[in-house]
Amino acid sequence: MTTTVFWILGAASLAGALGLTLVRRPMYAALSLIVTFGCLGLIYLGLGAEFLGLAQVMVYAGAVAILIVFAVMLTGNREPDAKNVFGRPAAWGAGAAALAGGGALLGALAGAAFRDRPPAEVSAPPAVLGKALMTEYAVPLLVLATLLTAALVGAVLIASMGPGGEKRPEREI
Repeated sequence: MTTTVFWILGAASLAGALGLTLVRRPMYAALSLIVTFGCLGLIYLGLGAEFLGLAQVMVYAGAVAILIVFAVMLTGNREPDAKNVFGRPAAWGAGAAALAGGGALLGALAGAAFRDRPPAEVSAPPAVLGKALMTEYAVPLLVLATLLTAALVGAVLIASMGPGGEKRPEREI
C-alpha cells in the first residue's frame, strides 16, 4: 500500500468517525459507522492482513453496522431534540477530557521510536486462525454471538413497543 492511499483511507476513516459523533440523525450516524469500518478494513487489506481486513468488512461493516441500521429503522428513527441535553458544564468537561486524551496520545506518539524496516514475515493462514477460533477461542466467540443475538431480540422488542411503553396493536399484512 502506498503512503498516499494509506493517508487517504485514514482521513476518510477519521471523517467517518467524526461524522458518527457529530451528526444528529441516527441513520446518518450509522452510515458514518459503516464508512469508518469499511476504511479500516481496506487499511488492513493494504497492510497485508487479508484475513483481518475481510473479517473487518464482513463482520463489522456487514453484520454489526447493518444490525444498527435495522435497530434504528425498527425503533422509529425519531428526530432528536434541538436543545443540548447535558448543558454547558458537561460540554466543557467533555472538551477538556478530549484535549487531555489527545495530548496524551500525541505525547506517546512523539516518544515512540519508529524504525523504517520491512515487516516481519509472520503470517497465519486462515485455516490456522479458523482452527484457533473453534478450539482455543470458542467460548469468547459464543459469548459474542449470544450478545449480538440478544441485541437483535432487544431491538425487535423495543420496536414492538408504543411511545408510552405499551404493546402496539397487531397489524394484518
